[in-house]
Amino acid sequence: MKYIGTKNIETNRLFLRKLTVEDAYNAFKNWCNKDNVDKYVLWKKHETVDITLKQYENWVLEYENPKTFRWIVELKKIKK
Repeated sequence: MKYIGTKNIETNRLFLRKLTVEDAYNAFKNWCNKDNVDKYVLWKKHETVDITLKQYENWVLEYENPKTFRWIVELKKIKK
């Protein structure tokens, strides 16, 4: 199998793309700091945006590995 890494995917409503460090602010505000986030992911809720920023910095670096597949799902209409 040849790994090609995370590539953009687009539908009528959605845009799936590589995440950026700038996405960390919305992620923290909308779900990383929620009490029950660990029900859906393997880590505990983030107490500060700095924790989310560090996680996103690490994830961005992982894109160097073509076996990394991680997307941001963005609603095209509102770009969030």
